[in-house]
Amino acid sequence: MKRYFALPTLLLSLLYLCSCGESEDPEKLIAAETDPFLRIETLVEQLQALEIGVPNNWEKTRDPVERAAYTRYLISAGRIPVSLDLNDLYSQDPIVQAEYTRAQYVKRFGDIPEVHTFADFLLISAMGIYPSDDEIAASKNAYAFLFPSRTGADKIPLHQFLREEENTLAKIRMDDPKAWAEHNRAKLIKEYGDTHAVRTIADFMEKIELELSITEEEYNTYKAKIEEVQSGVLLLDQFYVKLEAENQLGIHLSDIDQCRLKLYRWAKSEGIPFIQIKWELIDEEHEACQQDDL
Repeated sequence: MKRYFALPTLLLSLLYLCSCGESEDPEKLIAAETDPFLRIETLVEQLQALEIGVPNNWEKTRDPVERAAYTRYLISAGRIPVSLDLNDLYSQDPIVQAEYTRAQYVKRFGDIPEVHTFADFLLISAMGIYPSDDEIAASKNAYAFLFPSRTGADKIPLHQFLREEENTLAKIRMDDPKAWAEHNRAKLIKEYGDTHAVRTIADFMEKIELELSITEEEYNTYKAKIEEVQSGVLLLDQFYVKLEAENQLGIHLSDIDQCRLKLYRWAKSEGIPFIQIKWELIDEEHEACQQDDL
């Protein structure tokens, strides 16, 4: 089940929690007294060079540096899909979550110094390393740079924060459909598990999002997987996929569904979240339905 947390709540969790697994200590590949950031970078390099592998129970590895390195490597290898939704808590382990948050911010803001300054602060705090005054000041400045409108964000009501995230994701969808499709994949995997059916659903939704050609066989397979995973219940994004797919395949759409499809397309082009459309007010007489753009 997906969980939503306001960013301040997540930040507090990362700052003050330090998780220890129950597994036996693995063999130390780098001396424990080495700088933790250097150890992480070295481990990631070894993983990328296939000099070492990721253990099956990597999330329970006792050494926090190794958990951070495994997380960073798995994200870079695409084995942990990264959602763009900053409300998404991937793990209750603050070490893993700190690296997941770093990847989210890189996707959202780019690979810039402020992202890593703030993410490094989350990571050392999660490791139980008390930050210096300079590190605290640098992290506050980085946060203010990344979220200039959220200074004192702990005072922002959760519903307002969620609405801001809806708007941000809709703008990302408008500007970078590929990034949004990757976010959708991560969201589906988080919600329903990393299964063949879920990836089939995500693949088909990505094709529709990127306006690629589909076949009737692909659409039928998609519908079957939706039925398997969600018992046929369609989310707003998936109802949009249904309309686009059927329109592309030449399947007849009712007048109201043609109107809905036009509204979906309009919302996407304007960076407006689908959930903010007042669907209950839509009928065949709605002004959008009079546009001949299908």
